Amino acid sequence: MQVSAASSNAYRVVLPDGTTGFIASKAISPTTTALSRYQVKAAQEILDRPSDSAAVKSTLRSGQKVEVLGSFDHYQLVLTDGNEVGWVRK
Repeated sequence: MQVSAASSNAYRVVLPDGTTGFIASKAISPTTTALSRYQVKAAQEILDRPSDSAAVKSTLRSGQKVEVLGSFDHYQLVLTDGNEVGWVRK
């Protein structure tokens, strides 16, 4: 999610699919560590956004390691061992 505005107790946010809304400031925290890590089992496309119509940024190789930074719908936001960030299908 992207914060687009803030007040003393809430943030206006934009989700990866473009949906906007408000969330209590105490309900979120910055990502300082990966949620999980895994090794890719088969080649998989890295997308620029969490959508079936998203552009392909690159392709993960079998055996490549990634860190999961977040998730949205049926996608995970990952960081590759080459420091590339993008979305992959779960």
